[in-house]
Amino acid sequence: MKRFLLSVFFVFFIFVFSYAINEEELYLSAMDKYNTKDFEKAKVLFEEFNLKYPDSRYKPSVLLKLAELQTDFIISEKIFKQVIKEYENSEYEAEATFELGRLYFSRAEYLKCRGNMDKIINKFSNTVWIESAYYYYLLCLNAEGKYDNIEKMYNQYFEKGFYLYKNRIKNVYADMKFKQEKYDECVKIYKEILEEKENEKYIYIPQIYKRLIFCYDKLGDLNEKNKYEYDLKQFYPNSQEVKEASAKEEEIKIIEEKKDIPVYKSIKEKTSKNIFYTIQIGAFSNEKFAQLTINKLAEKKYNVFTKQDGKFIKVFVGKFETKEQAENYAKEFSKKEKITSYLIKQGWD
Repeated sequence: MKRFLLSVFFVFFIFVFSYAINEEELYLSAMDKYNTKDFEKAKVLFEEFNLKYPDSRYKPSVLLKLAELQTDFIISEKIFKQVIKEYENSEYEAEATFELGRLYFSRAEYLKCRGNMDKIINKFSNTVWIESAYYYYLLCLNAEGKYDNIEKMYNQYFEKGFYLYKNRIKNVYADMKFKQEKYDECVKIYKEILEEKENEKYIYIPQIYKRLIFCYDKLGDLNEKNKYEYDLKQFYPNSQEVKEASAKEEEIKIIEEKKDIPVYKSIKEKTSKNIFYTIQIGAFSNEKFAQLTINKLAEKKYNVFTKQDGKFIKVFVGKFETKEQAENYAKEFSKKEKITSYLIKQGWD
């Protein structure tokens, strides 16, 4: 009897050990695919894991990865909410809350995004997501035009001694000042950001130069304007901003050469480029969020296209012959789609 019990125990031990090994191997395999950016295969493996090992200690991590890898917003939102509900008061809840907030931001659902980021700021202030929560909160306020609230949150961020996101926070603050046409305050902040540009890979620096050029033009300081125009061409010769400036210079040259010919005709005859105007509705460093925005607009039959610019994926809507046409369309489009921030850009085929 004793030998029989030992045999049963041994078989059971082997089964449990084998089960644990298989569980570990499948999880590591899924993570390997995820880390090597084979996201389709990773998604399949995480789904398999979730079915095979519903009570695994890895389950919350697997659910978070599954939510991230979805291309359907509804499914992604549902999984994040499941983690928030089932793993309350844990770091998993904090991560799910933050990632769901970012998901809302990608869809321009700023009020919902702020709700999630506020939860991080007040409930999970000791987690790694605290500084990025301030950043997204400020981005939402800026998009919504709630400038008084930005002042409050901006000051609160620095009063708490945070620093990892300081330049990104400053960039949002400067953007607010730019919209308010407070150009003297803008240049001060933008120059502070440029002083640390070598260590700041999450800010699109050519845009900072472009803003400085614009601000100094408005302030009437041509020396500073010329300086930053030169620096932009020297440091970022292949940037969209330099190409746009070159195209504008070309237009001016053509107009001066043939003032008796309509502008649009002059450009068409004198250049081989098909120049058009378009609406930039976003610049994403996260490919997944960019794709969510593209899919959302494509489903509504909008003419959507993208351009890779450094670390950013820029998303555009429409192509128009004139800037006025683009501006008129943008007004109606932004109202319909509840987009509060956009730029009219010049491009060419």
